Amino acid sequence: MFLRDLKRYSKYATYSAASELKSQVAGSYLGWMWWVLDPLLFMLVYTFVAAYVFRCQVEHFPLFVFLGLTIWNFFGSTVEGCVGIINSYSAVTKKTYIPKFILVLMKQFENLIKMFISLGISIIAIFILHIPITYNILMCIPILFVYFVLTFGVGTICAYLGVFVSDLSHVISIGMRFLFYLSAVFYTLDRFGEGLLNIYNMICPTGFIIVQLRNVMMYGFQADYFRLLYLAGHWNCTEHYRGDAIVSRRKGLYEGGVLMNDIAIDVKNVTIAYRGTKAVNYRIFLKNLKQQKRRALTISTNNDFQAVKHVSFDVRKGETVGIVGENGSGKSTLLGAIAGVYGVDKGRITVRSDRCSLLSLGTGFQSRLSGYPMGFSKEEIMASLDEIIEFSELGDFIKKPVKTYSSGMYSKLAFSISSVLTPEILLVDEILSVGDMRFREKSYAKMKQMIDDEQRSVVIVNHSTESLRGLCSRILWLHKGEAKMFGDTDEVLDAYRKFMVG
Repeated sequence: MFLRDLKRYSKYATYSAASELKSQVAGSYLGWMWWVLDPLLFMLVYTFVAAYVFRCQVEHFPLFVFLGLTIWNFFGSTVEGCVGIINSYSAVTKKTYIPKFILVLMKQFENLIKMFISLGISIIAIFILHIPITYNILMCIPILFVYFVLTFGVGTICAYLGVFVSDLSHVISIGMRFLFYLSAVFYTLDRFGEGLLNIYNMICPTGFIIVQLRNVMMYGFQADYFRLLYLAGHWNCTEHYRGDAIVSRRKGLYEGGVLMNDIAIDVKNVTIAYRGTKAVNYRIFLKNLKQQKRRALTISTNNDFQAVKHVSFDVRKGETVGIVGENGSGKSTLLGAIAGVYGVDKGRITVRSDRCSLLSLGTGFQSRLSGYPMGFSKEEIMASLDEIIEFSELGDFIKKPVKTYSSGMYSKLAFSISSVLTPEILLVDEILSVGDMRFREKSYAKMKQMIDDEQRSVVIVNHSTESLRGLCSRILWLHKGEAKMFGDTDEVLDAYRKFMVG
């Protein structure tokens, strides 16, 4: 699962990281040079303090400090940036499924570019200072790889905890300061005895990595292979928790003697709750974390709100099911859970396809980027781009940042992108109700065409009962998060209309 998601979303991660880097230097006179000047200026400060105030006698001390700052900045900036990254990208993660560890990789790629630029300057300095270079310098590659894995593990944990613990950013900020001074950025470990040094390497892996990189680059020493392997295995925290939520994808199974291959989506007794961040029971939280329970990272609060309560229904292959209900009844939440955007607290959602697409207003768009589709290969984009632009009727606006789009333009683009794809399961959230009348008729006809495919299952959330009558074979009626009725389209919609008019 992890490797599959990594392969699928790697282009998105690199593209987003590149976009973030461009936004950082936009309007700056020196641009990317600040990524070098920042550690250089700090190097001058620490060189003065250590060399002239504390009389530190280290050969090539400025390079010594610069290497330490370069390596540390990658870890410190990544970890601190990961604390609130899931909330920062909530506009994307709430609309489309993106594995949360991809956001951590985005932050890593962003800081990795900065680190490589500084390392390049360090290598140039090594040549200028006539420092002998041995073949041991090749060990920089596995050392940096282990460092990448270490940072990924810590960043993943901080990203997940940051969703639930609002004070974590302050705690991490203080912890990073302490770890910075502990990591031998501007001092050596010569005074440490062997026993103390072993303890240091256990509690401060960043300091160990910094020392190892200096040893192979500046002094030509061999790396400590055993401890590197230990770090790679110990800190590889790649598992991302989903609580008790079970969203499985299976080719087919039998249940009660009935072949389930004809069922595309099976929702069984699903409950989804939104948790606040107030009144956190830290005692229970730490106890669960220590015991490494599967729900260790789930925090109990006094202001939980159940958006979906014990809902069960199914969608057959080739069937179109509609979902109706008042605003706040849990329709979009349930659709997001089926798509894998949200986890569930109780129950099970089984989706028997890997090709499931959620179509909602603003799906997967980032406001500062253009309207060109993201997440697809260049070949896929070029093959469908003309069709998308023509159907969306955006014209030259396709090249403009999405933040300049109106709600109608959002909906046109979102529908146009999904209409040219061929998902086995299509989830449509209120998209047919947005836009001008002509486009609504156009999108309705296109949806009819997509539904005619007997192999495609569709779930539609819409307030227009008349649209649902012409598209759906069955309707699920949600009321205050509960399934009030599920069955024949006309029967359910008639009951829903009577309920709404009083």
